[in-house]
Amino acid sequence: MVSGSICAQGEDRHRWKDRVVVIHGTSEEDAQVAAQIKLLEEDTEAMDDLKLVIHIATISEIRYHCNDEVVVATREKPIASPFKVELYGLDGGLKFSSNELVLMSKFYEIINSMPMRKSELRDRNRG
Repeated sequence: MVSGSICAQGEDRHRWKDRVVVIHGTSEEDAQVAAQIKLLEEDTEAMDDLKLVIHIATISEIRYHCNDEVVVATREKPIASPFKVELYGLDGGLKFSSNELVLMSKFYEIINSMPMRKSELRDRNRG
């Protein structure tokens, strides 16, 4: 069985490069899942600035959305997947979880309080 935490934490290709948003739901067409994806993807500049990538975990599969590539992993056993949004940091650790839609402003608030992000911003302001 594959879970959101394994999805984000076990993905070495993201560690120290990307922050991962895992959206859980029944399917990509689920109203809340689609709305959350839209909230994120309509602000690609913010996605790039925050180093966010999206993974979608549904009843039967996980879709890894990375650098314009989508990789699909099928679950061995389908599992119930109620709506949830999780944010994993550059270190792969869970930083935030919500059962409601999350605005980009909330991601900024959470991420800007992280030590790695503060360092990124300091380095950016020096250059």
